[in-house]
Amino acid sequence: MLYIGDDAHGRAEFVRIAKRWPMVKLLVARSGREGLAVAAERRLRIVVLDARLPDVRADELVVALRRRAMTPSAPIVVVAGADAARQRARFLWAGADAYLPMPLTPPDFDHTVGMLLEAAALR
Repeated sequence: MLYIGDDAHGRAEFVRIAKRWPMVKLLVARSGREGLAVAAERRLRIVVLDARLPDVRADELVVALRRRAMTPSAPIVVVAGADAARQRARFLWAGADAYLPMPLTPPDFDHTVGMLLEAAALR
C-alpha cells in the first residue's frame, strides 16, 4: 500500500490507521512525483493519496497513475478535507475507485479498503 501526502498530521493519522492491516506493507511518498516514481517501481495493491499535494494536482496524478504506473485492477483512494460532491466526481472521473473525507475514521477506511482489495482480487 502506498500513501501519497505531504501533510505530516494527515500522514501520521493514515499510518496509525494502516497499521491495523498487518498483512499490508506500507510505503509513504511526500509528493505526487515521488509517489508516481514509487508506483512505477513496484507492483502496488492499493494507492491512497491526499487531494492536496504540493507539486501536482491530485486528479492529474490519478490519471498518471492509471496510465503509467498501476495495474488496472489496483485501486486508488483519494482522501480530502471536504466531502464536496463536485470534488468527489472529479476524482472518480479521473479514475479513482473511492473518495474518503477527512478526518479518516478506522471503520470507514477499513470498510473501503477491504472492499476494494477484495474486488481487485476478483478481477
